[in-house]
Formats: sequence, structure tokens, C-alpha cells
Amino acid sequence: MARSNPVKRIVVVDCDLRRASVVSSLGMPATGGTIDEYLAGSKTLDQILGRDGSSGLYYVPARRNTPNSAEILNSDIMHAFVEHLAGEFDLVILDTPPLITVSDASSRPGSLTTSSSSCDGSRRAVNSPPTC
Repeated sequence: MARSNPVKRIVVVDCDLRRASVVSSLGMPATGGTIDEYLAGSKTLDQILGRDGSSGLYYVPARRNTPNSAEILNSDIMHAFVEHLAGEFDLVILDTPPLITVSDASSRPGSLTTSSSSCDGSRRAVNSPPTC
């Protein structure tokens, strides 16, 4: 995606605080922190923001099994974080938990992705196991 338009600044934020996978799925190196550490105030954005040198894609990793993940994703600081990213990047992609399987999904970026003033749209990827 980032290679198709190198002029745009794109950031992918791993919001699946139970099964974080953005960094490993994209083959990116770890950064100096995670989204939950930033939201808790123990890390700065510069410490948690990674950038792939070949594609220019920015990313924010998450930590697996983060305690209180639903509360973190619904927090005012998370909302402010997304708003800040929307001001700094052309495209902000939130990789969120599955919609049905965990409470984080029902409480999460509903407040962020659907009511955020900086949200231009949302996409849902659906993967269902075969039934036969």
C-alpha cells in the first residue's frame, strides 16, 4: 500500500491489544515501545513509532495480552491519539480486534472509527472458516 503511493504518509496502528500481530505480519522490526505504553504516558510517540525504510510505511506496535484493553481503546487519550495521528498522516489504519470474539471489539474504535471527526470511513475484513 505504501509503495503504491510514496508521497502519502501512512501509519498502521495495532489496536488488537490481546493478539497483536501488525509488526510480525508486516515483517517490521520492533520499536522502543508499544501503544499501551504511550497511552499510559511512559513512552513518547517518537519512541513507539516505527518506519519501514523501503516502503516508508509508519507503524505503531501493540503488546500481546495487554491488561484492560477494552478500557484503553475506549479512553479519551486513545481518541486524542487517533486525532493527533490524523493530523500528522494522510492515512491512519487501525488494525482492531475481531468484531465478535472479544469485548474490546464492541467497545473499541466504535468510539474512534465511527464517531471520530477525523474518520473518513471504515473497512471490515471478514474471514470465516469453511463450513464443509
